[in-house]
Amino acid sequence: MMSRATVLLKPNDRMPSRPRRGGGRFQREDRKRVAPTTPKKSARAEAPVKPTPGLPARSRRRGQMIHDTRSPHAPPPRVPPSAVHAASAGDGEDELHSSIVRVARMLWAVQEDRVRVSNQRWALEDDGYGPEWTGPLDLAVAALKSVEKKHGRALVALVKGHPLAPWIADVDGVALGGLGRLLGCTGSLDNFPNVDKLRAFLGYHVVNGRAPTRVKGQLANWSRQGRVVCRQLADSIVRLHHGVYYDLYVKRRAAVLGRPWLGPSGCPFRQVHTGFERRMDRSTGWKRKTGVSKLVPCITPCPGKGPDHEDCDPGAEHSGHVDADAKRVAIKMFLKDLWVAWRAVKAAAGQVSPGSPMLPSSEAT
Repeated sequence: MMSRATVLLKPNDRMPSRPRRGGGRFQREDRKRVAPTTPKKSARAEAPVKPTPGLPARSRRRGQMIHDTRSPHAPPPRVPPSAVHAASAGDGEDELHSSIVRVARMLWAVQEDRVRVSNQRWALEDDGYGPEWTGPLDLAVAALKSVEKKHGRALVALVKGHPLAPWIADVDGVALGGLGRLLGCTGSLDNFPNVDKLRAFLGYHVVNGRAPTRVKGQLANWSRQGRVVCRQLADSIVRLHHGVYYDLYVKRRAAVLGRPWLGPSGCPFRQVHTGFERRMDRSTGWKRKTGVSKLVPCITPCPGKGPDHEDCDPGAEHSGHVDADAKRVAIKMFLKDLWVAWRAVKAAAGQVSPGSPMLPSSEAT
């Protein structure tokens, strides 16, 4: 039997709370009302951030380049023509480089979203889902393509006002959009006292005799996006089939193929190439790895069929390893000429001496 003083509580009811001691709007019921106090600002929060010269305005904290906090789907900033033409020296160059970095990062963010949604769309279609599932994704991909084009046009409009725009117009295989993507990774080229530092930042240096790779648990000191952009520029140079850097690519490729083929894989670089066997999975229609490793030849003869082999000479030979090495040599020479052209522009403006493109780190600083 429950007494009349017993109170039945529902699940959503709360027990009456006791007054807290100290703090709060009212300290106790029998005391006077205490006005809330505002916290004091710390001296560390009031200290201004010391800017680092040569870096964009959004990347001056701790001397590192940070991601843009704006939404990647926001419209690109409108740049008046007067501001673009005025950004040729001094503070105007800093504002121009900051805008290029911001728009390039927004462009990459939209591209990643478009590729991700497109992959999801094709995966649903392969699994047998109908238009009621793939239709909304098609609309999303079309909208992202439109935004991507707007960001690309905004990036080209910004690069037209860059001091290196006249020089890049004479380079075969690299357009204003490619230069804008590269500057979106590096910012101002004044950050690099010599060519070796520029190449190292873009991932074109050597670690223990090989190209650098990302290691789990370690922070890389080079730009992954920068190396991706350089590889895209190299592919564009080779696809054009003419130009100074394409001739350098062809010369390097022929020289490496002329070396003796060594090792079980017949590699001119004395490396062993391995791969995995792939077999058809009847349930999905895709080829899957069997888990059995096997030796793979480094150089294979041209099959003579397909759209990629129409222009091949009879008896031509192909090698992905040799092709990547030749593209690496071509893009490294392009980066050197880019750095030298930037120094020449600065020297013509009376801001810095031309100097030497290959200075040791001690002398460069």
